[in-house]
Amino acid sequence: MIHRAIQQYHDLLVAGLAEETHQQVMETQRQNRLYFGTTPVCRVLRPHFYTSEAWRYLQERTALILRGFRKIHDALMDDPAMREQLDLEPYEEEMLHVDRDAAIKTPWTSSRLDSFYRPETGYLRFVEYNAETPAGIGYGDGLSDMFEGLEVMRRFRKRYHVRPTLGMMHLTESIVRGYREWGGQAPTPTIAIVDWATVATKNEHHISREYFERAGYPSIVTEPEAMTYRDGGLYVEDTRIDIIYKRVLCTELVHKLGMQTDVVRAVRDRAVFMTNSFSAKPPSTPISRGRAACKTARPNTKAARLTC
Repeated sequence: MIHRAIQQYHDLLVAGLAEETHQQVMETQRQNRLYFGTTPVCRVLRPHFYTSEAWRYLQERTALILRGFRKIHDALMDDPAMREQLDLEPYEEEMLHVDRDAAIKTPWTSSRLDSFYRPETGYLRFVEYNAETPAGIGYGDGLSDMFEGLEVMRRFRKRYHVRPTLGMMHLTESIVRGYREWGGQAPTPTIAIVDWATVATKNEHHISREYFERAGYPSIVTEPEAMTYRDGGLYVEDTRIDIIYKRVLCTELVHKLGMQTDVVRAVRDRAVFMTNSFSAKPPSTPISRGRAACKTARPNTKAARLTC
């Protein structure tokens, strides 16, 4: 079935519609900041299509793997001998107690399993787990909206029922739920999306900020250096931050600014809720990494995902 659907979509891209679709894809990305640095996130005319059955299979297999990583995280928190295999840096070992002492149920609000998946055969292989700073959710939702607005998709829907697989709503709910579990009391907590000023994913940070604000949560995109810990709270100028949606890497944060930087001190004193937290990193650390973990090539998964 999936092959017929894909062929039907391709067959629609005839005459001037392919050129029209290309122009709209490029223009929509420009208008909506769907750029990685100066590069458009998507340069194809068709999203990934999955049947409902294939999508459920992918969800089930992914959930199974994630339960395994959750068990690994819990074991690492309780077993110093097991953590020795990860060759943790001193700051990593020190900051584990922040979540342990606060009885944090889930140190990450989102995580990403990079994989190779062939829906037509059920072939699924995972190649990397990112539990520290997973990215792409805002981009993915933006691309889904873009594809749904194309004329070729309108014609495709005359034959197939299509629905997007959106993520920002789930991300927002997870962040706020984690804040409540941590003990946060603010009715509408203020969220700071924290990363370096020069990162190529800055556009997605603003996409996330806009979504958080539409959901009713005041938000700001900022850098670690712009945050001040004073009077029992973490501030960006005069705005007190309740939640750090951390996109900066822990290692970069500590190596560049040190353990006494305001962000780390505020997190350590439980003056602000940070997700994904310091203890989210060890489960995605290769065993016996030494100081040079190998990196695995990843497939190009920049196109939006829709099920049909």
